Amino acid sequence: MALSHRGRQALKHVGMEDKIVSQGIPMHARMIHSPSGKQSPIPYGKKGQFILSVDRANLNKELLTEAETYPNMKMNFDHKLKDWSPETGLMTFTRLDGSHDQIQADLIFAMKPNYLHIWPRNTFMMIALPNLDKTFTCTLFMPFDEFEKITTEDEVMEFFQEYFPDTIPLIGVDALKKDYFRLPGQAMVSIKCSPYHIGDKCVLMGDAAHAVVPFYGQGMNAVSSTQSRRTKRQKNN
Repeated sequence: MALSHRGRQALKHVGMEDKIVSQGIPMHARMIHSPSGKQSPIPYGKKGQFILSVDRANLNKELLTEAETYPNMKMNFDHKLKDWSPETGLMTFTRLDGSHDQIQADLIFAMKPNYLHIWPRNTFMMIALPNLDKTFTCTLFMPFDEFEKITTEDEVMEFFQEYFPDTIPLIGVDALKKDYFRLPGQAMVSIKCSPYHIGDKCVLMGDAAHAVVPFYGQGMNAVSSTQSRRTKRQKNN
């Protein structure tokens, strides 16, 4: 995940900025990969400015571990809200068996680590963010009808040879064939609602309140900024 200044300010507010930043990798620019293999960096800002690549699972673990230290915090996982009453605050949940993950493939640390690597290809693109273990987390954004055209391992290889040839030796042929079909494509959605709360019974946060597409890597930073402002208002009141 990409952590920017907004997200860091929220982490600083709860005393976790230094810990999370120390576990991230600075990305000073986007690295654009053309079909021919040419690489062109586009800086994020002035010299010395950067965003951070942080591991999603580790960030969640650190935040949850910190949240568990608060006696008034109770967390439930793998549950879906089925019904609720705004008058009484009574909520009914059903337990879920699955989880929502991203399609990802690991690349060896053969690319420059201090960049967010992007392969723009008209109606679709692929990105790769560096990890501390010297791998890259890679995500392919593409319309569903394009995903549906690729049904065999041979078609996977033909697709990557045409659009992302420079990634094949990095990912590896066997890993690419296996990882591509590991998970189905996931929908990207936009959500707009107002207000974000009903009295003192319920409040929506993050993507549940304001999911945005295209998100430009700002989903985590937007929710962190929102929560930081909400906390300040609560203290002022």
